[in-house]
Amino acid sequence: MVVVRLLGSVTAVTLTSLSSLKLVSTVILIAQHLQTLGANNGIVVPEFAAELGWSARRINPALTILADHDAALLGVSTVYPWRFYSLGCTGETRRFLRSATGS
Repeated sequence: MVVVRLLGSVTAVTLTSLSSLKLVSTVILIAQHLQTLGANNGIVVPEFAAELGWSARRINPALTILADHDAALLGVSTVYPWRFYSLGCTGETRRFLRSATGS
């Protein structure tokens, strides 16, 4: 059992497989990319996923975690298979990243 601190609350996560660890690293990588872009720029999710070679199956759960913690501005997609179309940085993105990485 691994305890992860997200936005001030402690969340217990059981990393039972490599895919769980991959999900956590995906969430952190997305948050880092958002923070690098800054508040005025955003990400078009399908384009971002294509650049990284990721499928919707990998990126959708990670974006859902960011949405559940209000750690990003997410524009809902109406195009299958994407759950979100756009992604933007907020003040919570930086706090989320700091709490998730411990730095």
